[in-house]
Amino acid sequence: MTKSAHADVLDGSGGIVDANCNLMTVCSQEPTTRTEAVTTYALADVAMSGADFTPAADGTGRKLTVGAKSAVPIDVTGMGNHVALVDGARLLYVTELGTVRQNTAQGGAATTITLDTGASAVDQYYQYMAITILSGTGAGQTRIITNYVGSTKVATVATWTVNPDATSVFRIYGQALTSGGTVDFPSFAICKIPQPT
Repeated sequence: MTKSAHADVLDGSGGIVDANCNLMTVCSQEPTTRTEAVTTYALADVAMSGADFTPAADGTGRKLTVGAKSAVPIDVTGMGNHVALVDGARLLYVTELGTVRQNTAQGGAATTITLDTGASAVDQYYQYMAITILSGTGAGQTRIITNYVGSTKVATVATWTVNPDATSVFRIYGQALTSGGTVDFPSFAICKIPQPT
């Protein structure tokens, strides 16, 4: 049985965000409610309007692009790892901040993970970012990097439940934010819906 949908149907979910979103926030944890997005976990926020969203077809499906916002004031110091879009009553959409680095670790211990040889040589480069073990030993664990030594590639974290090793594939994401500073929200696509075939 063949299935198909009109472009208006595919654009519907993006249209709800486009028509209703009035605030974008960067959060220290994944919010599951509007209150968490605008109060509990909010580090910075910026007003949004319909002009900040662009619906389009990109050849493979329908999407809604959220426009970039620059120099947004940071209200609370913390590690931002999620972006939320809300209206006056609802949490409309949540996404993680982009991946900063993903690779296979060289090893690990109770409170450290040694990143790959190509990781930054700059001390504290990954400090306050989140690191998740995606696969291999210790998969499924997420910690915040509290210290990073560029010459050794060693990131310090809270105690692992299972120590990572040379089979552990990690992902580092998030951004350290300091109250009184500013943050740039990059443009990103949401509501990507494949065209039916």
